[in-house]
Amino acid sequence: MSLAVGDEQLALATTARRWLAAHAPISAARAAVESDEDSIPPWWPELAGLGWLGLAVSEANGGQGYGLSELAVVVEQTGRVCLPGPLLPTAAVAIALDRWGDDDALVRRLVGGEAIGGVAVADPSAAWSGAVADVMVVPTGDGWAAHQAGEVEAKEAGFDVVVAKHPFKFNSRAQILGETDGLAKIIAEKGPDGRAGRILGVHMVGPWVTEQLSGGYLAVNWEATVDEVAEFIQPHPSLTELFGETVMALTGRSFNG
Repeated sequence: MSLAVGDEQLALATTARRWLAAHAPISAARAAVESDEDSIPPWWPELAGLGWLGLAVSEANGGQGYGLSELAVVVEQTGRVCLPGPLLPTAAVAIALDRWGDDDALVRRLVGGEAIGGVAVADPSAAWSGAVADVMVVPTGDGWAAHQAGEVEAKEAGFDVVVAKHPFKFNSRAQILGETDGLAKIIAEKGPDGRAGRILGVHMVGPWVTEQLSGGYLAVNWEATVDEVAEFIQPHPSLTELFGETVMALTGRSFNG
C-alpha cells in the first residue's frame, strides 16, 4: 500500500476542506463537547453521500474501492476542524466487515450512513460512538468481534421500535465507583398508540455490565412490557438502577436527562 500523496489525494483534501468549512464550524465541535449525549449531526446524510465512509471499502459493497491512504487524507482534514460525529469508527467498522465479515448488506448500510459503527479499542466502556452505534466492534480474548445492537435487528425483523438510552454518569453507584463511562439502551416495540410495549432488546456498554444484564435477559425472554418492568423497585445506590430508569424513560417518566 502506497502512502505517497498524489494529485488525487490533494484534490480529495481540497474537496474535504471546502465541505468542512461550510458544514463544520468550530462552534459545532464545542456544542458536541458540551452536550450531555452523543448524537448524529444533522449533516450526516450529506457526509455519507460524499462517499467518505466507504473510501476504503470495496466497490462490490458500495464503497469507493480506494485505500486507507485516501481515508487518512479525509480524516486529517476532519481533525483540523475537530469534526463531531462517528465518521472514523463507522468507516473503520465498514472496512473490517468488508474485509473479514460475511454480512455484505450491513457493510452497505454502514457505507451509506444508514447504520453507525462503534469501536472499543481496549475498554468497551470507552467505545468510540458507543452511545449511537448500531454495530459495535469489541476486543475478545483472541481477536475482535462485531455485534449488532438490537435496534437494527428489530427493524430488519419488521418491528417498529422506540429506544431509550441512559448514560452511566447519572448513576449514583457509578459516580461512587468513579466508573461513569458507559451506557444502557433498551429497544421496545412501538404500539399503535405510539407508546413503548414489549421489550425487544437490551444493549449495555460499561463497567460490570455482565452482572447487570440479568434483568434485561429476563425481560426479553419473558416478553415483558416496559410498564410491567417499570413496576419493579431497584436497590439504591446500585448499577442496576440504570436498567430500571431506562425502562421508566420508555413509560414517559425519567429521573435523569
